[in-house]
Amino acid sequence: MIEACPTVCPTGPVGTDSDVARLVGAQDLRRAGMDGKGVFLAIVDTGINLAHLIAHGKNPTVDVGRSWKPAAAPGTPFQFPVNHGTMCAFDALIAAPAATLLDIAVLQSRGTGFDGLLSDAVLAYSFLRNLLTATGRPGGVQSLVISNSWGLFNPAFDFPVGNPGNYSDNPDHPFNRIVATLERLGADILFAAGNCGTDCPDGRCQFGATRTICGANSHPAVLSVAGVTVGGDRVGYSSTGPGRLTNDKPDIAGFTHFRGSGVYPADGGTSAACPVVAGVVAAVRTLLPTVPGAGDGSPAGVRNLLKKTALEAGNIGFDYAYGWGIVNGPRLSRVVPPLSSAPAAETAEAVARLESYLRGESPSLPGFAAATFAAPAATGVKTITARLETGAINSALLVTTEGEQALFDANHTATVHTDNDGELFWALDLTTQAARVQWKLFLTEQGKPEGSADDAGTTDQRGDARRGNPPLDPHGFKHF
Repeated sequence: MIEACPTVCPTGPVGTDSDVARLVGAQDLRRAGMDGKGVFLAIVDTGINLAHLIAHGKNPTVDVGRSWKPAAAPGTPFQFPVNHGTMCAFDALIAAPAATLLDIAVLQSRGTGFDGLLSDAVLAYSFLRNLLTATGRPGGVQSLVISNSWGLFNPAFDFPVGNPGNYSDNPDHPFNRIVATLERLGADILFAAGNCGTDCPDGRCQFGATRTICGANSHPAVLSVAGVTVGGDRVGYSSTGPGRLTNDKPDIAGFTHFRGSGVYPADGGTSAACPVVAGVVAAVRTLLPTVPGAGDGSPAGVRNLLKKTALEAGNIGFDYAYGWGIVNGPRLSRVVPPLSSAPAAETAEAVARLESYLRGESPSLPGFAAATFAAPAATGVKTITARLETGAINSALLVTTEGEQALFDANHTATVHTDNDGELFWALDLTTQAARVQWKLFLTEQGKPEGSADDAGTTDQRGDARRGNPPLDPHGFKHF
């Protein structure tokens, strides 16, 4: 059943961080081995106060030596005054409590005006680029997730479109270029969509009728995050697309406007939604380490994974309010594969044989002991069973019609899934017998809703305290 998703302008917290943890499937993710361990999670904001996080129930791993602040800014990483960045760190830890936090205090910039702030942002991203490309990363850290809850509120602070210094509409601006570079190197970069939605925009918004998702917040290489309450309602201040650097923005919606960090009465704005989703990405990276390029382990692959598993909201498919839907951690916990120790060459060979068979190009499965089809008439589901006989391969695969592949540990059990766009989708159930692996793949011939408890509606809990907005920033370019 398709129902309208209302837009709300809440006057107080809607639910709590415990509700957010439940909705993003934090417990499901942890049970599946996804808690952010071994992943750098950079909070690019006003700086983090570790003592406040600890006092509010968080005990994160932090790396002071790999954190950054502008040279002219006073203070020490993780000892900054309690502010917006501390809220963002708290919210990111909801889904990724074991991630290693990096405090990237760009919004402590003492640069002159808008251009000075962006200059410091370029320096911060250069620092992160060097971290990502360094050899011998601590503890074998392979992935870097970067959460950015800041952006431009007033286009008057930018150069005009066509000027080389323009940021909002110019993919060749130095900051937009380094964002693209960092993503190509393997960083997962998230930006808040912004708080200039027309229903109840932030008082700092001065865009008028022009597109409000601009600059890096609209970059095709980042995940732009809109905001919804724990009831699934879009918050009216969440900026809507299209974006400026690419039309199809935002990409996905995350939860916001809940009682959580204690920094504000509500962890609000797309400022909270962005780190909530960043935490989910960091959790995924626990088992799906970064692989630069265009495959499943690339930043683009993870963005696509979040989009395909998202809970539908708004229009079917993509829309300019919710993107591809609401982040769905419970579904991610079922489709992200555990790490596998299978030899890459043997695994690739097995994949090629299986795909050829599934496409009907090969009448049999060489190297498999058996391959059978069964098609229960009432279900429209085909069951393919094959037992692998190519040595001690301890993995199997999730394969879709789009050619995507994902390794599964031999003891993993998955269930039937369907794509948001109705693409055929295989899932699997694995058992081991000595050095053999049994694959059961279920081919759904028609897209069917999962009907899981994770997709059920949630209670909309409303409070009375009014959301506190931070003061107008002299740069015109500040946190969301």
